[in-house]
Amino acid sequence: MTPHIGDIVPLLLKELRCTEATNRQNAAFCVGVLTEGCGGAAMAPHYPKLLQALHPLFDATENDGVRDNALGCVGRMMLADGGAGAALLPLEPLLPVFLGALPLKEDLKEASPVYGALCLMMAGDQAHRLAARAGQIMAAFGAAAVQKPSLPREVVTQIATTLATLTQKYPEPMGQLLALLSDEQRAVLEAAAATSTSATTTMSAAL
Repeated sequence: MTPHIGDIVPLLLKELRCTEATNRQNAAFCVGVLTEGCGGAAMAPHYPKLLQALHPLFDATENDGVRDNALGCVGRMMLADGGAGAALLPLEPLLPVFLGALPLKEDLKEASPVYGALCLMMAGDQAHRLAARAGQIMAAFGAAAVQKPSLPREVVTQIATTLATLTQKYPEPMGQLLALLSDEQRAVLEAAAATSTSATTTMSAAL
C-alpha cells in the first residue's frame, strides 16, 4: 500500500471535505488506518494537508460519528510506529483541538486509539510536549472513566494503569493532577487498576 500513498491521499482529502457526513467519517477512519499500516514516516509528507482537512471535523457542530473518527484518526497518527509517530506531528497546536473534541459520543470503537495514544505519550518520550496540557488530559481521562455509555473496559483499565505507573515514578506532580478528579472518577479508576495489585496500591496512596 505504501507505494500508492501519493495516489490515495488526494482521494481521501476530497472525501474529508465531502458534504456527506458518512463520507467524511469513512475518510477519517481510512486516513488513520492507512497511517497505522504504512507508518508515520511514509505519511508525514502529507500530514499538513491531511490535518488541515481534518481540522473542521473536530468542530462542536460536526456530526458526532465524524468527530469521533477524526479523533481516532489523529490517535492512530500518534500511535504510528509504536508511538514514534507522535514526534512527526505538531502536537502543540494539535492537542488543544484534539482534547477539546472529547469525549467520544457515538463511535466508541475509536476509544482505543484515542485514549491509547494519550496514555502512550504521557508515559513516553513525547511527555514533555504534553506538560502544558496535563490538567486537560487528566480531565479527559476522568471524564472517560465515567462517561455513559461506558467505554470498553480495557480502555479504562489502560488509563488507570498508566496513571498508576506515572504516579509511582512522579508521585508529587501526579498527586496534584489526580486531585483534580472527582470522587466518582477516582473510584472507577481505582477499581479498574485493581487488575494490578501494585497499580491499585500506588493509585490509592496518591488519592
